[in-house]
Amino acid sequence: MKIISFSRRERMALYVFVAAACVYVAVEVIYKSFRVRADGVDARVVAAEKKLRKANETMQMQKIAMKHSGDLGDVFLKRPPAEEMSSVLAELEAIASQGRVQISDMKPQPVRVQGREHIFSVRLALRHDLKTVLEFIAALQGGPSFFNVDEFSFERADAAGEGLLCIVVVSRSRLSP
Repeated sequence: MKIISFSRRERMALYVFVAAACVYVAVEVIYKSFRVRADGVDARVVAAEKKLRKANETMQMQKIAMKHSGDLGDVFLKRPPAEEMSSVLAELEAIASQGRVQISDMKPQPVRVQGREHIFSVRLALRHDLKTVLEFIAALQGGPSFFNVDEFSFERADAAGEGLLCIVVVSRSRLSP
């Protein structure tokens, strides 16, 4: 049997080929299997992060709900609309007396119902200077009453130009339980 001897150049090519084959096998077998495992771990990490983020949001919402649980009771309609309208009128009169604003006319508007929402509107005619009227409106919009100002207009109340006649339409919404 004849042993084949390779020249130096052929042996170098054979070594390069064997090295390339070893690298190819290493990449296919070792690296790709680790890459598949790493991708699986990455997917589980992403799912766990998403679950953690959702749990964190839920906890934040629960904290906010617990913090404002007393405030949320005012959102719902607890009595008949006629009684709610009379309490709105009484509250407007109380705020006006605190702000020393003269209400020359107060006209409750019909209650508007939009789905579960009841909107109680009142048209007010006020006679006072602009600064006092604006302070009154700020008191209406602030806590604890939180009225919405739907319309606002003003004109001179008298020919001398002292005082204004302001027309303000305020509203408050309540949800049916």
